[in-house]
Amino acid sequence: MRESLKRYVRSVNTRRFTNNVQKVLFQLLVDTDDGEGWVRTRNLKVKSADSRVRDLRKPEYGSFRVNCRRENGQTSYRLTLRDLTVSKLRTVFKDS
Repeated sequence: MRESLKRYVRSVNTRRFTNNVQKVLFQLLVDTDDGEGWVRTRNLKVKSADSRVRDLRKPEYGSFRVNCRRENGQTSYRLTLRDLTVSKLRTVFKDS
């Protein structure tokens, strides 16, 4: 992840999150289960995590590219970082 993105993510105040989409995006940015950016659904720790990931793909939430994989009955997600920008992150985190 580019340094400007890392700085922005570090500046986000997680106590000011107002919805589960923010929580899921933040976890996808900072938590990885395997060192390759994949995060298992059960580790997203919000109700309807799969739905919140789908929300991240919608234009009103920044049209994030989120990859999905299923292995051994478990679903994992990973953000595509190549087109990630601070302005896209701001669409979700707003005043956080």
